[in-house]
Amino acid sequence: MKRKLLAIIIKIPRSSWDECVAFIIKEMDEAAADMPDEHTDTQLGRIGKIVVEAVKSEITLFTASPLYNGNSDLANWRNPDGKQLISSTFDASKWQKAATAAKSAIDFAEKNGKSLFVKNGKDDFETAFLSTRNVYWEGYQTEGVWIRPSTK
Repeated sequence: MKRKLLAIIIKIPRSSWDECVAFIIKEMDEAAADMPDEHTDTQLGRIGKIVVEAVKSEITLFTASPLYNGNSDLANWRNPDGKQLISSTFDASKWQKAATAAKSAIDFAEKNGKSLFVKNGKDDFETAFLSTRNVYWEGYQTEGVWIRPSTK
């Protein structure tokens, strides 16, 4: 029985990249309806709406990228039935969706008290260096949206 079931599962055709992205975003939107905006204190590290917005932004950015948007190198990546899995046709609207998702994530994060961490230095170079270096020690509370809790 197990072999027969496995053979059936293996024969299920893959969904395209765009179909998978649409499914994931739909599921994340549905799940977010039951989540708090952000977890704090004992719930730190759990997924809240702020994390959902950030991950949706990242997914749409990958989808708009040349790897998944008009990549002719993967034009022959198809299911046995001939269904193309990654579109080889460039779609500029994917960049608009990515920009909209990024703006939504930024706005939602700012609404919930998040902002970019800046550590001022004596010049632009030192400010950039200190901000990048010190974000892990000082800025994670301000900038972090999905923080791993301490594992002492």
